[in-house]
Amino acid sequence: MERTAPLSQTQRMALLNLIKERDSIVNDKSTAPGIIEAKKRMWEEINLKFNSLYPDQQPRSTKQLKRSYDHVKRKVKDEDREFTHPKITCSHHSHTTPST
Repeated sequence: MERTAPLSQTQRMALLNLIKERDSIVNDKSTAPGIIEAKKRMWEEINLKFNSLYPDQQPRSTKQLKRSYDHVKRKVKDEDREFTHPKITCSHHSHTTPST
């Protein structure tokens, strides 16, 4: 199977907006009865709507869209971690002033 191009920034934003509309189900961490089936239906709906936004491009599978969403979440988490816990680097430069 040929690899598809990564989502553009516009496509990522569209995907995030579609997910945001269904956030309570898509990001539900519970194992309550029926939630797995509800998530599956939501992702199928997201997939249909996403592909209808870009009819001239190769359709994305639900699995591809989930993977893209997971990648975005991971990237945001990593950036947040970097922001809240910046790496401290040691500088081995001497702190002497240049002679004139």
